[in-house]
Amino acid sequence: AINTFNLSLSLVFAAVISIIFIYAGFGIIGLAIGTTVGFAALGIMTSSYLMRRYQISFENFMLQSVLLLNILFAGSVLLIRQYIAQLLTQSNLLIIGFLIEGFLFMCYLYFFYKKDIRWVTELKKRIFR
Repeated sequence: AINTFNLSLSLVFAAVISIIFIYAGFGIIGLAIGTTVGFAALGIMTSSYLMRRYQISFENFMLQSVLLLNILFAGSVLLIRQYIAQLLTQSNLLIIGFLIEGFLFMCYLYFFYKKDIRWVTELKKRIFR
């Protein structure tokens, strides 16, 4: 029930932010900003609930490591984007974008696997029996 409430609240939050940015003249970028803010709000509310409910310490979130990893990935994507945007057609750019996203997701999983995060190691056990 709590995650349904969080999901509904973040959806409203994303819609309001999107509408504000769209009317401010940002167009599709405003929609992307609103969606990102909505997902961030959902993550923060759900994490906050789980921390209170199960007495999870804030230190267990590895915030500094994950933030540094996100900055590294975002910087590398921005550098790659400048290079490949000029070389590829729109449809090829979409395909390469999906491949890059898949690669970054695998890098996240590898990072969490090396940090011995339980849900990742259990996922590995279930997939590679």
